[in-house]
Amino acid sequence: MKRIINFTILLLCLKLQAQEVLTPAPPQEIPIILRNATLHIGDGTSSRVADILIIDGKITKIGKVTEAFKRSEDIDLSGKHLYPGIIALNTQLGLTEIEAARPTVDTREAGMLNPGLRSVIAYNTDSRVIGTVRSNGILTAQIITESGWIKGISAVMQLDAANWEDAATDTDNALCMRWPKGNDANTIQEIYDYFKESKAWLEAGNLAEPDLNKRAMQPYLQAKRRIIIEAYSKTQIMQVLAFADDFKLDIALLGAHQALDIADQIAARKIPVILNNVHRLPAVDEEHPLTPFSLPAELKKKGIEVSLSTDGFWQVRNLPFMAGTAAAYNLNPEEALQMITLNPAKVLHLDHRIGSIAEGKDANIIVSDGDLLDMKSSIPIKAMIEGRWISLENKQSQLYHKYKSLEEK
Repeated sequence: MKRIINFTILLLCLKLQAQEVLTPAPPQEIPIILRNATLHIGDGTSSRVADILIIDGKITKIGKVTEAFKRSEDIDLSGKHLYPGIIALNTQLGLTEIEAARPTVDTREAGMLNPGLRSVIAYNTDSRVIGTVRSNGILTAQIITESGWIKGISAVMQLDAANWEDAATDTDNALCMRWPKGNDANTIQEIYDYFKESKAWLEAGNLAEPDLNKRAMQPYLQAKRRIIIEAYSKTQIMQVLAFADDFKLDIALLGAHQALDIADQIAARKIPVILNNVHRLPAVDEEHPLTPFSLPAELKKKGIEVSLSTDGFWQVRNLPFMAGTAAAYNLNPEEALQMITLNPAKVLHLDHRIGSIAEGKDANIIVSDGDLLDMKSSIPIKAMIEGRWISLENKQSQLYHKYKSLEEK
């Protein structure tokens, strides 16, 4: 019976992969002027009505656009809301298609210490899940693997491309780790030993030797690139802080359910926190049921730069609504928006390119009929990545239109 079920799932996977794949949008050719939209900048400041001029995929002017062009696309967005594209951190999007079908899951490698594992080359631009996420305003994603304590190197991908090379905003962005439980002294020592060995190997000038894992550690041991470490309890977080101090690492904390207990130490080190899943149950018995909702605001009050993420891959389509929940608990909507736009860009050290609506940045934009953070009124109607108008269609919307047309007949 188990074989029959597995065979049925595999056939379903093949059928899904055989469906038509949307062609990526072509490059921007002529200037685009978006007029009279309500701009939500993404940096926590208040919204305002203004025009935007986009040339060669970049935002070149914000304000009243009076320039005249021989050819341009001029769109009046009066009454519409314009947001920066949402950035999904910590996701297996493009690495997983159907969780129950092993042939469609490419998130793991053998072994517990895999710093040389690169998620970028496993990313599948033809995933049918990408369209369902993109249609809700998520235009950029940090793709991670899930292998052991040192999980590998994440990649940052824009979500409208024909192949991983075209999708890559940053091919090797951050080293991702999962910290053991606080009482697992043996594993913690194993991680320490691996970092010490790698540091000694690099200092000895062994870069020519074929140890790809230790070679991959170089920019992270030198704090030239960030390490994102998953830790939830107070004990784990304190151990991670000590670990980062010992090796002088540039880190961000992921999960951090009990970060408020040592928020002053985190803030003093200027370590950003990625809260994993606002829509969750209490992590421990003594945690108040509302703490997951109020934690973003509480950590921000402590001076910590907070981003929001969620587990999995298709689940990231709910990121704007998680920000909306945070906004209902002592944050204003623009501050909540910043936690899924500019702050994630800062975590990835890509805030010079993406994360907010600012002159000189990539034109990654979502236009909505209503409040993008509100599940009831959010209606994304247009989107662009690097100045290219992309499709918001996906398999779900196609099925909706199909059966809606049958109903109307």
